[in-house]
Amino acid sequence: MTSTTGSRTLVGSVMSPSVTSVDRKATLRDAAVALHKAQVGTLAVLDGGGIAGILSERDIVGALATGIDPDRGLVEDAMSGDPRYLTEGDPVGAALVTMLRAGVRHMPVVASGSLVGIVSIRDLAAEMVA
Repeated sequence: MTSTTGSRTLVGSVMSPSVTSVDRKATLRDAAVALHKAQVGTLAVLDGGGIAGILSERDIVGALATGIDPDRGLVEDAMSGDPRYLTEGDPVGAALVTMLRAGVRHMPVVASGSLVGIVSIRDLAAEMVA
């Protein structure tokens, strides 16, 4: 039996407002260190003040598997650019469907064009079955 709680809950109440970020010109090693220190699976990639993309553990592994040197390869070469995003007011159920269809495990959350958090598919699924 599943709960319908998630259908009424909004993304803003389950997202993490603490977002670990990296500059798009950082090296892949710097990004890997940031992921490890923060104990997260995804970094928001920043350019100026805005979000330029998302970099996940999988992106780094993929880059290294193709022979990119982690001390020379840049985040911008491995990131997923122009990421889809959610808003704080999106229903959890709809957000879960969006992420499943996009095939992503993390998605940035924005408000008025600014990054305000990140949500994982695990956060959404946990709310749906709560």
